[in-house]
Amino acid sequence: MRLTAAGAVFVVLMLLPHAAHALTITEGRVQLFLLFDRCAQFSGDDFLVNLCESGGAAQALSSQPFEHAFSFFRDTFERVEVGGVQICEPQELCGALTLRHSGLPPPPSGWDRTVPWTSTAPFTAVGFLGTGTNRVDIMGSGTVTGLNCLAAPPGVCHSAGGAATFQFAVSEPPSVWSTVVFGLALAGLAVVHRRQPSS
Repeated sequence: MRLTAAGAVFVVLMLLPHAAHALTITEGRVQLFLLFDRCAQFSGDDFLVNLCESGGAAQALSSQPFEHAFSFFRDTFERVEVGGVQICEPQELCGALTLRHSGLPPPPSGWDRTVPWTSTAPFTAVGFLGTGTNRVDIMGSGTVTGLNCLAAPPGVCHSAGGAATFQFAVSEPPSVWSTVVFGLALAGLAVVHRRQPSS
């Protein structure tokens, strides 16, 4: 089987990851306050979410795999926008988001529970904005920071009990040029292979 340099590059380019249909959350955060509310303040290319609602998540600081799904029902002065336009009326379903992490590192043995404990782990998020024909899928990832204040004295932590803050960030995609160089290297190996005398 022969493989030319042009053919090798073509094959590699065909294997480049296709752009996902979901829009990427590029910045912002979701905060789960363990005993009370949750706030979502994040945005991406031509969309944003800015709202708070009741419903904490006491298991967000678990060292076990964690998953938390919630829906958006915006209040009058809150914002869920796509293309600069509000996509739902107050009290209507505006979308949903599911957060996942594989577990936060637990406190060390002998930890003084009156002292706040902070730990971090990577997380992923998937969800959607709008409904029906106006639905837009969204996705994101970043680092979750857990603050455990369940036994801390009053006033030590900003949020009673603690919180999990899911901070979004954009990971660097693989360089197209590095992929092309890899393809050229494959082509070079193919040329060398063709030049070797057959046994």
